[in-house]
Amino acid sequence: MKRYASSYSFLSLIFAVAILVVITTSLRSSRGAGQDQIAKFINETESLQVEDLKITDPRPDEKQYNFTLRNISNKEIVAWVITTPTVTQIMGATMGGGLAPGETRTAEVYDASGNRVRDKKITIALAMFADGRSEGDFKFHKEVTDSREGSRIQTERINAIIEEALLDKKAGRNKLSEKEWLDQITAAISALPETGPPDKPAMAQGMNSPKQNAIRMIGYLSQWEEKRHSDPVQAGNVLKQSDVVYGTSDLPDGLAKIIARNEQMIGKRKADNGGSNEK
Repeated sequence: MKRYASSYSFLSLIFAVAILVVITTSLRSSRGAGQDQIAKFINETESLQVEDLKITDPRPDEKQYNFTLRNISNKEIVAWVITTPTVTQIMGATMGGGLAPGETRTAEVYDASGNRVRDKKITIALAMFADGRSEGDFKFHKEVTDSREGSRIQTERINAIIEEALLDKKAGRNKLSEKEWLDQITAAISALPETGPPDKPAMAQGMNSPKQNAIRMIGYLSQWEEKRHSDPVQAGNVLKQSDVVYGTSDLPDGLAKIIARNEQMIGKRKADNGGSNEK
């Protein structure tokens, strides 16, 4: 009987230890599931400085990183790349909106990967300067350069469409109503291609934004033209939605303002009063 009792006690002990191991493992797993890692910040540039980092948890298994990037160089930075555990953000993939020396820009990075990614990193990977040079991870240089080239080409196409429409209108060759005239311009811009050559696929990234910006500005002008005689106050409020067409006196003037801003964005014309760039 003693040998039986001893064997029973031994088996009971093993069973109890096994239960404790299972419980402990489950507790560790449940704790780990609710505690996402904080990503480590890595800066591969010398000219961008990360400031005022704030980390919040907007939703379970998600973290939001809010911070400021400061240009601490003596040259304008026109584009930069931030990589996260799940996405790559290219700021400045389209022309305009750079960082002058000493200027800052707020940034938001979301990470919804939970604990599926180990050793999380948020990397300031590249800074590109106005002269086309860059520092940091050079593998992003061509993509950013090609995207910005696509943006420039598309912007020049858009300006050519608007300029031709203005000339036709001024010469009396276009007999369409004001609304039909703007619709015609919008349709021509919408039809512009968004592809680059096979060796420059990233050009497509920069071609969409100029189109959408131009279409939006022309949309404001269309709304303004529709309301300006019946409700000048409401018409004025429409133009206040954009610093590009704000202060328009007539449709040719408004379209000329779009051309001027586009020229400023691609570096062909200086801003008259340092106005901000719309992206």
